[in-house]
Amino acid sequence: MRAAVDTEIEMKWDKLTQSGLATVTKQRDAPTDGVFAFKLGEIDIDLRDGSPVTSCVVVPMDSDAATTPTKRISKAAQTALRALEKAIGESGTLSPDSEHIPAGASVVSYDVWREYAYREGISTGKVRAKQRPSKAHLNS
Repeated sequence: MRAAVDTEIEMKWDKLTQSGLATVTKQRDAPTDGVFAFKLGEIDIDLRDGSPVTSCVVVPMDSDAATTPTKRISKAAQTALRALEKAIGESGTLSPDSEHIPAGASVVSYDVWREYAYREGISTGKVRAKQRPSKAHLNS
């Protein structure tokens, strides 16, 4: 029944960036050009028994984000990123003063990140990767 629809919008969601792109693919009385970049937000809409009732809202993003396609990363890179997030969350410390790292950012050493990556299964079955010296050892 596509012919009976006044407006059709194609939505694409990127789990990695937690953002989406909306494209009007059919519009009866208006042009269908352009892409709308968005994220999802949350707002309080009511109080029920003293607890807030929330709803999801669409939050527009910078228009440049709409024209820049998100690049998919490999499973290994996803595992490495997940390991880094976990390592920083569990073992992170405040960054030292640096012009390359924002003040107050949490950081972990390369070796700590590497251990978390192994636990996440980044090099399952590849013993050679585990035997390779870390960058810290190469620079000493």
